Amino acid sequence: MSKKIKGEPSPEIVLPITPMLDMAFQLLTFFIFTYNPSGLEGQFDLNLPSETEAQAKELTKPPPPPDADTPPKIEADVTVVVEAVTDEVNKGEIAKIHIKQNSGTQIVGDLKELFEKMKLANDTATEKEVVKIQPYGKLKWANVVQVADTCRRAGFKNVSFVEPPGFNLSVVN
Repeated sequence: MSKKIKGEPSPEIVLPITPMLDMAFQLLTFFIFTYNPSGLEGQFDLNLPSETEAQAKELTKPPPPPDADTPPKIEADVTVVVEAVTDEVNKGEIAKIHIKQNSGTQIVGDLKELFEKMKLANDTATEKEVVKIQPYGKLKWANVVQVADTCRRAGFKNVSFVEPPGFNLSVVN
């Protein structure tokens, strides 16, 4: 028995790679040459669509996208118009709140009164979940959010915004 001496390197194992690669290529060549696909493999039983199917596909095409310059029409029975104070001291605060319905327009003084009127408006509206808010351009965003929050607490789930009165889109572009 031979004893291993410290510091002596262990014998290296040499694997002959070339014969292994030759054997792999020979096996690959054998399988490629002997492969015989059946006549049905790769054939699909397909039929072209008939005229009625083509017409049906034409009818089910999605509508074209709306024009980017025209705002979408949102059906709502209630519109809340919020006017802004324009003096230098309270600039951007809420001056008046108008609730426009099919039955007429009501002027509201504060958010508490708006909540009460919106609860009543929600009971009489046909579109019970939709309200439009039309804020004036000089109104502070925090006040717009308070009005929207008041409308949501009153029962309107879909609160949308429309352009301010007198807003002209052609001037902006």
